[in-house]
Amino acid sequence: MFQLSAVTLKPEVRASRSQHGPFQEKIAALVDKVLKEREIVDMENENGKMLFNSMDTFFSYGLLSGDRVYWRFVKEFLPKTEQAMLKAEWGGVNNRRMSIAWLKSAFNKGTLHFQMLSFKTNKSLIYRYYHQNACMSNMGMLEAVTDLMEKLIQVQFAFYSTLKLRQEPMPAVVVASPVTPQVKIPRRRRITENDRNEAPTPNRLPPNSSVPNIAASIDQEVLLDELIRNRKMRQMGMSNAPEQSETSPSPPVLQIEHPQPEERLDDVLRKTLSQVRMEYLSEEPKSFDSLLHYDEVESKIKAPEVEPLTEGELVIHPGDILQLAMDVFVERGEKFHKMFHVYDRFGVGTPVQRLLAITNYHMYVLSQTVSVDDSSLLGSLEEGVQSTTSYHIHAVMPYSIIDYIAVSVDMQVIVVYAKADQNFTVEEKMIDNRSMFQTGEAQLGEAILKAIKEGATIGEHTAPVILTESTPYTLILKRYLAREIPSAPSNEVEYMALMFWKECSADVSHRGDELSGYIYKRSVFPNRWRKGQNEWTQRFMVSRGTKIYVYIDSSCKEGDYVIDLSQCSEITECDEKTAQWACQLTKGDELIQLQCGSREALYKWMQRISIAICSQAQGSDEAVASILLITETHAVICQEGDKCYNDGFVRTLLVFNLTEIKCGWTVRCEQHAALVLHVEGFLQCFFFRSEAELDRIVKHFTKYPIPIDDDQMSKLGQLVQAECRRMPDLWFKAVSAREELETVEAC
Repeated sequence: MFQLSAVTLKPEVRASRSQHGPFQEKIAALVDKVLKEREIVDMENENGKMLFNSMDTFFSYGLLSGDRVYWRFVKEFLPKTEQAMLKAEWGGVNNRRMSIAWLKSAFNKGTLHFQMLSFKTNKSLIYRYYHQNACMSNMGMLEAVTDLMEKLIQVQFAFYSTLKLRQEPMPAVVVASPVTPQVKIPRRRRITENDRNEAPTPNRLPPNSSVPNIAASIDQEVLLDELIRNRKMRQMGMSNAPEQSETSPSPPVLQIEHPQPEERLDDVLRKTLSQVRMEYLSEEPKSFDSLLHYDEVESKIKAPEVEPLTEGELVIHPGDILQLAMDVFVERGEKFHKMFHVYDRFGVGTPVQRLLAITNYHMYVLSQTVSVDDSSLLGSLEEGVQSTTSYHIHAVMPYSIIDYIAVSVDMQVIVVYAKADQNFTVEEKMIDNRSMFQTGEAQLGEAILKAIKEGATIGEHTAPVILTESTPYTLILKRYLAREIPSAPSNEVEYMALMFWKECSADVSHRGDELSGYIYKRSVFPNRWRKGQNEWTQRFMVSRGTKIYVYIDSSCKEGDYVIDLSQCSEITECDEKTAQWACQLTKGDELIQLQCGSREALYKWMQRISIAICSQAQGSDEAVASILLITETHAVICQEGDKCYNDGFVRTLLVFNLTEIKCGWTVRCEQHAALVLHVEGFLQCFFFRSEAELDRIVKHFTKYPIPIDDDQMSKLGQLVQAECRRMPDLWFKAVSAREELETVEAC
């Protein structure tokens, strides 16, 4: 039997930005259709239903939890009173239904636009709950959708809950049956002398059914005394002044008691219990207005401080840990502790994402697969999407057989070694005496080592020995540097980092940032007999990188479409009979013809487009995973061999002296934390996992006279910015090749 803690494993996030543009256009089209409605928009309205489903997909796409529950994120912006009102109004069954309830309520009340404005100003909360490729993390798309929601303020929505059936109305008048009651006629009799001498019978109230039966008279007296004493103490505490000292003795007060008529014990007990019950009921909230009162004592209680997460540490939510235990856990009573996002084979140049799960008995290196049922995507969104999560075990490392843990310089590579005559289970029941993984982040390495010690302590194991000097991996790197840089005075590694590296030319004359101008454009379809060619249309075009952005005019405020040159195979000059000063792009079965105003402009555009197509074909935009080593005098970019731990082979990609660095720039954008160095006519671009790693290398270069600037005001600095922003997201690519936005269809 598994003993599980109330935490869950974060499934693998399958998020991509490739469909953000079409999805935004779909929402804009639905908003335009809804604005034309003249009646109340509800779920019976087809356009209203599709808009609701699209906004639900917008908020749920790219959640780190992977369960389409954005209620956890939304309630960060809602006061507790509004949360309680939503749960009371819609019936808080689960968090998924609360997400649907909040979205319906926001549409009905017309507050969705204002709440999205608050979402837009809190990027830190967005990045805490959403993947970097989520729709909410795309600030441009979030701002555009927020503006679209502003147009819907005047539209009356009526999205009511389908979970609660309408109750039958209570009858206002009860019609009695026409039956004449029988009335007995009282008869008077003569009062005798015995009747006059009888004692009067006291009027007694019938016993209350809510008062419990008390067996003995002694129990009644004890209960009555306790109730009276508690009531007197409560009244005395309320009547005392705040400034009166509790320890000072109160002066004796003479009280004159008037004789009271005696009451029966049952009457006194009944009155006391009824009064206590009425006081208790008066404290309960009877309406939503009573929920608006905040307790002063609760407002003074400070929320516990949450330790900030390190880059690569995964947030685990309650509810899905059972699948992890069934697929992965080995021992009974094994409890989950922490999980981290690490890499395998990064130094070789083929990085693979892995999950490092730490429990109280073992360490697991895993990979995760999440499959979504297609039928569930086409159903009602209120029922949630059915997904299946499975885990593949790559390595199992029990604490009991760990000899020591070897850590490289700057916590970039962690290798776990087994004891003598012991082996770890790795990859399909194979065994090995070591298991390694890469972090790519110094702070993440420290967090992993701390979590390993905590997990061993919880499981009552001896904490593994951690070695940071003279490890086998460090000795391999030292021998490699001694062979590669024999003239260097020292081979000690002063700085080490795992990063993606790319080299490009620093010649600004041949690599302008952009080319723009008014051009006539039309599309020709030679293989389609029903659709021959379009008419010439004049547009303002801007060429950046491998894309041509087409705008309505030179203000560039309203975009038309984008021409992706990576999908074009060739460019040729058109015959003068077809069009004067025109060129033709081949894109599949479509021919895109561009006509310029002069022959000089035509040659300039053809040269720019040819360079973009050739650079894409040669794969110049690709950055390679590699290792950066910095010694006292040199910087070395290298990769490990497949059998580096056996033969010590390390291949060299680039070596340069630190004195050859002219200047450098830092690039901090949404997807990249990069450092660009100008070395001997080339730009050496290094893409790090986090800004903390970027700050670490900038701090290391302060020891050398190397000017590193955050401001890219020069022309070369602008080229650096453009080159880095064109690069795709390198560190957080989704493992699953399936992109959810391409499969979600509007219901």
